[in-house]
Amino acid sequence: MWWAISIHHPLAEKDKLKLPDLYGENLLLIHRGWSHHVDDLRDDIRQNHGQIHIFLRQLRQRHRSSKIVPFGIN
Repeated sequence: MWWAISIHHPLAEKDKLKLPDLYGENLLLIHRGWSHHVDDLRDDIRQNHGQIHIFLRQLRQRHRSSKIVPFGIN
């Protein structure tokens, strides 16, 4: 899985993210039903990682000052 984050965010310096890295962060996910992988991740975060704040918003395009970072679920 890949994430887009601002190049100015401290997490942009990491080569790979894990769920605890996202504690205290706001996470934008695509709507339920679009991808069962994202749905499973959303459910896991809500059940086991309440420190991550999930919200839903339509995202039209990735901003130029963002970076794509790989995310390791394991």
